[in-house]
Amino acid sequence: MQEESANKRGAIIVGGGVGPMAGVKLHEKIIAFTITDGSDQGHLDLIHTSRSRLIPDRTRFLQDPQGHNPGTVMAELVAATAAAFQCPEDQIPAPLAAGVPCNTFHAPLVWNAFTKQLKQLNAAVRPVHMLDETVEELRQRFAPGAHVGILSTIGTKESGVWRNAIQEAGFIPLETDRIWTEKVHGAIYDHGWGLKAKSPASGKAKAMLQEAAEYLITKGADAIILGCTEIPLALREGPFRDVMLVDPVSSLARALIRTAGAKSAPCPAG
Repeated sequence: MQEESANKRGAIIVGGGVGPMAGVKLHEKIIAFTITDGSDQGHLDLIHTSRSRLIPDRTRFLQDPQGHNPGTVMAELVAATAAAFQCPEDQIPAPLAAGVPCNTFHAPLVWNAFTKQLKQLNAAVRPVHMLDETVEELRQRFAPGAHVGILSTIGTKESGVWRNAIQEAGFIPLETDRIWTEKVHGAIYDHGWGLKAKSPASGKAKAMLQEAAEYLITKGADAIILGCTEIPLALREGPFRDVMLVDPVSSLARALIRTAGAKSAPCPAG
């Protein structure tokens, strides 16, 4: 009976490498959030592909859309990974859920290229949109009209993906000003002490992001979106100065589990 139930489930593809540690954290959360019978076999099959050198930087592409679109490149990698589940000995049925743990990747210019290329490649994959899933969980946790702060890179802010999603959900977005946006961007991208350069997170990156969160709290934030998937390496999700920090990677993990046909731990209450 246990084997029959497991065979009815799908599997998950993590499109990682954007940045690399974010993919590791998504993989970790999928394991942590999956409700199982306590056995190894109770977990979903999952392939985590991390080909960082092949995927152009999303922020740079949005600022100057030249060369290969990161969405097209990721789709080709995910489609190739999906083919690994077609081996006769695997016999993994649909749904085959795929998620990409990068906020900037979900800007329409990149995300639409990703989904379009998946269709052109006839990849039997269900892409899961991280921002949509996060907003849906925000609706469960906060009343309409709540002020939702956004910590993000320059590219994510300029794309407006979080601003638009929050407004459409009936919340009021609060964004950092130019100076604080540049500081947050530096905490992620600085080659000496940024989150992409140092693991674990440097003290300077942690301090900078804490100050940025406090800035949004002074503006009246009821919750704060950790709008770069590397920010949770320095700022943990959960209460901070009595304000909830929301990690979209957690929302993505829960949605991938459900899409693949398994049971997920519920979203925490607000």
